[in-house]
Formats: sequence, structure tokens, C-alpha cells
Amino acid sequence: MPLFDRDGRSVRLPAPGRAFRVHAERILADAEAARAAIADMRGLTSGFLSLGGIHTFNHSIQMPELSIFTRDYPGISIRVDELSTPEIEERLAVGQLDFGVGVPPALSSEIVDDPLIEEAYVAVIARARSHDSRPDARFADISAMPLAMLSRGFATRRLIDRLWESARQSPTIRIETNSIGALVDLVAMSELTTILPRSITMGDARVFAIGLVDPTPRRGCALFWRRGAHRSAAALAFASRIVEASAASASLHVSRQ
Repeated sequence: MPLFDRDGRSVRLPAPGRAFRVHAERILADAEAARAAIADMRGLTSGFLSLGGIHTFNHSIQMPELSIFTRDYPGISIRVDELSTPEIEERLAVGQLDFGVGVPPALSSEIVDDPLIEEAYVAVIARARSHDSRPDARFADISAMPLAMLSRGFATRRLIDRLWESARQSPTIRIETNSIGALVDLVAMSELTTILPRSITMGDARVFAIGLVDPTPRRGCALFWRRGAHRSAAALAFASRIVEASAASASLHVSRQ
């Protein structure tokens, strides 16, 4: 069966080509894993590490740990992509990532997830509005405010949507965006409120976090691995650092609450 459609200078994949491509990518990924297994015998003196992570985890834990890891192991090249959880699963399945950090549970049977941390969501407002704000607020009261929210493609937004649906609430969402950075910037300079994981607000003096009660939304993060795939020495070494940093971050959240 034809695997390519050639039209002048362009090449497209018909259905057989797309089906073959999935298996070809896995074969190449397995070959790379075999090379990585041999390279592991040299220790952590060289190699390549490909990582994926959701924005909040990249910002609060993964990037700070990477800065230390690259100092300790300068011979290892690293690529980091900021991805949604479904994108992490897709790339793991075809061997494009060593591991990722996403929101569990994994939806694909090809992926296993190891829990890392669970954190509470908070209402986020501009620091200038904090003088008359209480440390905690009812979820329903925050939902009645003019809101700026992440778009529906984010796991963070889907969790909040499910709470609104179960409570039969109709929030007033003025602005939606697919950029967490832009969302925090917007809230910092406006009268709008948003709902995000607590870790996003830590270290940003422009915004103020209000705890949510009745209910307190919570989100987990987990290490995502391709089931049965080789785990390189570099991947295992960095994953162990992620586990330790997550445990430390969880303790810090508890102490601040």
C-alpha cells in the first residue's frame, strides 16, 4: 500500500502512512532506548534527557531543579517542553519523552503515573485588593465575582468547571486565556479574580492568594512514564530529585497554611 502521497514538492501521509508512522516512531524510540541503556554503563557523564511538564510544575519545581542538575551533570543535554497532560501522554507513547509531569490519572493504558504532590487551589487577586480581603473565602462567593480563567483545554480549568456544574453555578467569566503568565499579569493589574493552584502565586509580590473552602479544590501532580520503557540513569536521577523537591514543597505549603 502507498505510504506517501507526493504532489510536486509536497509529501503527505495517507491513512496507511499515518498508521505506519506510529509504529515506525516506536521502533526508533526503542532503538534510542537501547543506545541509552548502553550509555548508562558510562554513568552520568553524557547523554540526552527529554522532559515534558505542565506549566505550574515547570514554574515551581522542575526548572529550579534543572538548574542544579545541569550544574552537577554538565555532560547531559536536556530538552524541556511545556505541555498539557494529554500532550505528555501522546509524546510518551511514541517515545519522544523520557518522562513527564502531569495531572493524574493517566488516561492511556500505555502510561503509568507515580503520585508526586497534591496542592490546593486558591483565589488569586491583585495585591492592591488584599487590604480588605480575608485569608479564606467560600468557593461559591469567589465564583460570583468577575473572573478571568484559563481556557477549557487545561486540567486546572476542567476541575473547576466540574465543581461549578455539580453546584449548578453559572460563573461570570469575563476573559479566558491559554497563557498562565498572561492570566497572572492580567489579575495583577485589574479587578478580576482567578482560581489557580497555590504554587503559581508563591514568590509573586503582585498578587495575593485567598484560600478556598466549602469546597477546597485540590489537584494532584504525578510523574508519567511509558509503561515498560527503559528508564535511563539520567531520567531516574532527575526523577528522584523531582520527588524530593515535591515532598519539600508539600511541607512548605502545609506550614504556610
